[in-house]
Amino acid sequence: MKFKLNFFILFGIKIFSSSIGNLFKIYNFNTKFSVMWPVFDKGQTWISIQQAELGSQASDRMLERTRQQVMAQTVGTYFDLLLAQSQVTVVEKTLQTAQAHQRIVQNRHEGGLAVKSDLLRDVVHVAELEQQLLQVKSLEEITQSMLNACMGISEKNRYRLETPLKRGEVISEPMNHWIDTALSKRPDYLFMRDQREIAQKEVQKQRAAHLPSVNLMGDYELNSEDYNDVGDNYTVGVMVNLNLFAGNRISAKVREALANLKAAESRLTGLEQQVRVETQRAYLQSQNAWQRMDASEAAVTQAEENLRIVKSRYENGLLTIVELLDSEVAFQRAQTNFLQAVHDHQVAKAQLELAAGTLEPSNY
Repeated sequence: MKFKLNFFILFGIKIFSSSIGNLFKIYNFNTKFSVMWPVFDKGQTWISIQQAELGSQASDRMLERTRQQVMAQTVGTYFDLLLAQSQVTVVEKTLQTAQAHQRIVQNRHEGGLAVKSDLLRDVVHVAELEQQLLQVKSLEEITQSMLNACMGISEKNRYRLETPLKRGEVISEPMNHWIDTALSKRPDYLFMRDQREIAQKEVQKQRAAHLPSVNLMGDYELNSEDYNDVGDNYTVGVMVNLNLFAGNRISAKVREALANLKAAESRLTGLEQQVRVETQRAYLQSQNAWQRMDASEAAVTQAEENLRIVKSRYENGLLTIVELLDSEVAFQRAQTNFLQAVHDHQVAKAQLELAAGTLEPSNY
């Protein structure tokens, strides 16, 4: 409602002399109240309200997208740290085994049952493992700092993660299921759809400028010369405004809104392609990691049994130190490959849920 109050005081005219002035003097105190109520404003206010609601919804979607990205980064870094700690454990155990074998070789060398080259080869192998241990420990420290940064806490904090790096569940849903889910739930894609709808509303609003506007109006006046005798009148009516000529201004704004709509549709199409590619990539990476887990898990069992047999045969003088060291390296590599596959599967699963817009803390 538009409320307008006009107050007018009209004084009479006094000119030349009091006698002539008394002949022509006019006194009128006028008080006027005006009320205007927009009935139809071309629908522009209603369209603006819809745009505002869509804008608020779009902001919430981007907030949710940012939340999911932070979760995905934290989950990925968490599994990076688990992998680093697991690698430290593997190298430490391998080093302990190598040092035990070195003592065996040392005793055999002192007893004349092994040449010095065997002992030196074992010493070099132990030194290499010690360097590997330093490297994986350094990687563990770096990853710990990265995890602290993801959580927004001091980089000086240190944790020993209790969750083991183990196999997760296989992703059984087909790829199309994840793509359809992404196109219906992913927050940034829904945000872009909201932006397109806002642009569509803007086109409607600019086109509506050609329509007439309708207002209810009313006036009430009080008139008096000296406030003793007061006369009043009122007016009630409907006012219709129609813009007959705007100098092409309205048409230009419509063309601008149409151009913005086309740009929003192009951005939405590009994002849809990006969503499909990201979802496909994460899905295929998770499937590949799962297959590598199966193969590497069997390889760990076989490499462990092979090491046991070679160690026994070496102690009985049936094999050389080279074969023993090769068995140790093979067992360590098999363990590392399995841990890497487990890590890759868990990270790919988180990335797939991020791509689909379904990532939640309860999933981990």
